[in-house]
Amino acid sequence: MPLSALRAGDTALVVGITAEQMAAKRLADLGFVPGVRIELIRRGAPCIVRIEGTRIGLGTQLQESIHTVPA
Repeated sequence: MPLSALRAGDTALVVGITAEQMAAKRLADLGFVPGVRIELIRRGAPCIVRIEGTRIGLGTQLQESIHTVPA
């Protein structure tokens, strides 16, 4: 399921990224790689995601490109 389908407070594992090459590299540089645990802090545009102790804001298009499974 895409990151945008999570509810605030949900935790999930990243299983894949379907963004274009430059966006996928940027997400990987931010820590969005398969196997990492994330928590959705706030829904919306931008959403706020906690990843490895850091909060990151992501726009709608990037939210759709991050695929997750419940953790």
